[in-house]
Amino acid sequence: MEYNTGQTSDAVRRAWAVSFPAEPGCPNGRTMYIVLARKYRPQTFEEVLGQAEVVRTLTSAIAGGKQAHAYLFSGPRGTGKTSMARILAKALNCEKGPTPSPCNECAQCREITVGSSLDVLEIDAASNRGIDEIRSLRENVNLRPVRARSKVYIVDEVHMMTEDAFNALLKTLEEPPEFVTFILATTAPEKIPPTIRSRCQQHFFRPLSMEVMKKALAGIAEKEGVAIAEEALERIVDFSAGAMRDCLSVLDQLIVYTSGMQIGVAEVEALLGLVEDRAVEQLLLLLRERSVDRAVALLHQLMREGKDPGLVLDGMVKKLRDVGYAVVGGGQECSGGREFFAQFASVPLERLLDALSETVEYKERLRRESLQVVLLEILFLKLVKIIGKTEQDTPRTAPEPPAPAAAHVVLEKKTPDPASPAHPESLSPFRRKAKAPPAAEDTRAGSQAPDIPFGPEEWKHLLSGVKKRSKNLEAFLKEGRPERFADGVLTVHFSVSRKFHKTSADTPEHRKIVEEVLSQMAGRPCRVALTLSDETPKKLLDQPDVREAISFFGGEIDRVEE
Repeated sequence: MEYNTGQTSDAVRRAWAVSFPAEPGCPNGRTMYIVLARKYRPQTFEEVLGQAEVVRTLTSAIAGGKQAHAYLFSGPRGTGKTSMARILAKALNCEKGPTPSPCNECAQCREITVGSSLDVLEIDAASNRGIDEIRSLRENVNLRPVRARSKVYIVDEVHMMTEDAFNALLKTLEEPPEFVTFILATTAPEKIPPTIRSRCQQHFFRPLSMEVMKKALAGIAEKEGVAIAEEALERIVDFSAGAMRDCLSVLDQLIVYTSGMQIGVAEVEALLGLVEDRAVEQLLLLLRERSVDRAVALLHQLMREGKDPGLVLDGMVKKLRDVGYAVVGGGQECSGGREFFAQFASVPLERLLDALSETVEYKERLRRESLQVVLLEILFLKLVKIIGKTEQDTPRTAPEPPAPAAAHVVLEKKTPDPASPAHPESLSPFRRKAKAPPAAEDTRAGSQAPDIPFGPEEWKHLLSGVKKRSKNLEAFLKEGRPERFADGVLTVHFSVSRKFHKTSADTPEHRKIVEEVLSQMAGRPCRVALTLSDETPKKLLDQPDVREAISFFGGEIDRVEE
């Protein structure tokens, strides 16, 4: 759908010029500056971006005389809900209509454009949310239009209304007078009672795609006589998250910030407080090298430069996503150089996903916490444990973004052959730790296979494989603790308080699932033994993480619980 920037701005200017003439002495013959978000607001259905399905439904209904008495427009902010409502009001009241192509020249169209129509009433439900306001609306709804053909009520943020107000609106919304049309707009349709939704014709507004927004923004910048770099457009669009209004507001700020000069990436980052890609890469590399102190120092430097902690985490999420795509070779376009991805080539995909999940979780927590920088420092400590280099990390060939060498975990293979795997690099870390027996050595029954280390990473692999077969079994099993793996037998300990979980997992069917997954991981037949004990797990005190916590806080152990 083409974006006609010239037509939109001219229509808005004419409407404002007729409705509000310039006072004598005003510069350039204008009474006020019109911001870009209002100046280039769509004035016809054809100018609405990215909502082809909604436009087609509404125009067909108007052309066929089948318009509804109540509409519900829902979707993210800045996607055109209120603009579409105003265009629909013009289409119903245009002197040449009802028509799917309002003229924007008649008195009714101009009044609706500037918001001065007595018959098109816009109500902010956030500030008029009570039952008294709805009672007043019900009293006035039966009054006929003053000048227009139809009386249109546009209720914005309708989900903010109280339950009593919704109940008071039900009857009026179901059977309004023939000359009244209700248009409800919301960003949270799930908060609207089903009784209200069922009385409306619902339309969902999708977030705009990056290509559509870039094309529209470039056209507006050209119309305004502003030169803007392609990469700067991408950063603005990415920051706006599918909201065209946000894009135009940022562009308006940048035009003032640069005094109409060329807009580049540096100007966008400086104005919005965006974090440069290389700064995010440096943070992740420092965490990979386990240099927490240097990573925290870099974080504090970014904070002194006015960077938003939330934007720092946004950058980390996107970069970890790129690394994950590079590891699996998914073909996703990745940002970053070969040297950066080479540092993460030996990190298992599961650890990358864990790091990504932790970062996303802390992004959500950041909105509720006041000590945001401290929260980020705690996240860094966790990420070091997840993606920091360890002795088990083995260097591999650095992947070429976006199609690097893949590292897959094979859990589905029915008949593994540990002696001669077709793709050694696709084995799980559990199998990579086991030395393959010499070709001449008999590995059939009767031979004693060497013990294989079974640590947290292997336990996580086992739970992941079990979850694919039975989510309930995975929930029971993870309440236990792997004690040892010897002679092909994995012993899992459950405390007395977890007796129910042990009993539920220790059935023939469930043991068979665990043993099949374990055998696939180890490359040989294995068994599992589930034990129950009331002994205090003193060996937990010997874990490196526990000793480090005791040393860091300088505390003493009072008791040990599971």
